[in-house]
Amino acid sequence: MARDFARAMEASRSEGPLDATCSACHETTDFHCLDVRPPIRVGRSALIFEDVDGAQLTELGQQAVESVVGPFQVILRRVS
Repeated sequence: MARDFARAMEASRSEGPLDATCSACHETTDFHCLDVRPPIRVGRSALIFEDVDGAQLTELGQQAVESVVGPFQVILRRVS
């Protein structure tokens, strides 16, 4: 499935669907439903905050972001 996933990721960058089709069984699965390790999140955009004081957005910060982009998920990445 790795080759199929890589092909689907490349296609999704040009506004294609966010899903992958298995070349063995021909089943199509939404990226968000794939069980992969390490866990992933796939989307068409991201907001990246650097040099922050904490790992959580304040309630006011969440409301501000949501008012502009709509519902969202916070995904943390530790850079050392």
